[in-house]
Amino acid sequence: MNFAQGQLHSRLRILGGSVPTLYDFDKALYFDGSSYGDMPSSFSSDSYTCSFWLRAGSNNFHNVVTGSDFAIGILVATNNNIVNTRFNAFSNTYHFPSIPSNEWLHFYFWNDGVDERVFMNGVESTTGTLSSKTTDMSLDAIGYRYNPTGRYVNGLLDDLLLSSTATSTPATEAFELYNAGAGVNPLSIIPSAEHLYRFNDNVNNDGSAGGALTMNNFIPFPYAKHTPT
Repeated sequence: MNFAQGQLHSRLRILGGSVPTLYDFDKALYFDGSSYGDMPSSFSSDSYTCSFWLRAGSNNFHNVVTGSDFAIGILVATNNNIVNTRFNAFSNTYHFPSIPSNEWLHFYFWNDGVDERVFMNGVESTTGTLSSKTTDMSLDAIGYRYNPTGRYVNGLLDDLLLSSTATSTPATEAFELYNAGAGVNPLSIIPSAEHLYRFNDNVNNDGSAGGALTMNNFIPFPYAKHTPT
């Protein structure tokens, strides 16, 4: 438990509220900077919700989910503390005070087809630019960008969820999924999700949805215990 979690738990006890219970993340999947996964079926939707946990390694750019058509997907850039959502020629940029490496962070993306909101650890980016989009969010790979090639994820990913539904209360869902760093079963918050990768021993298992990934260039048994920071 980190300092912020401890403060929140203390405040909840003082106020008589419930303390977040620890969620059993089990394992996370390690991406070594050349490994990636192909989704069994593409995800394509005008509106979308995306949630995942990232413990970034040494790379500056981490393309978490991408599409093969062109530059479509979600990028976390730890070197300049920004997050991009990309829709072909358009790139929407959101800023955070800090996106540290080697620390578990939760990211939540929400788009209703017109507006877009991005959260890290339950807190929304208030400095971002939403330009436009000319295509749906169409995704079929995890951990890799097709165009330009390269820019793989380096680090650990866990509990990656994709839903074609834009919920009516994104700030609430972002806060509940983060759960003071303790996490929660994503399907308990967004049960309509078409894809959920828990990244345990067999990539797609208990509580998951959407079918198993095709694994590419992973080291033998590329899993690590996910212990909240």
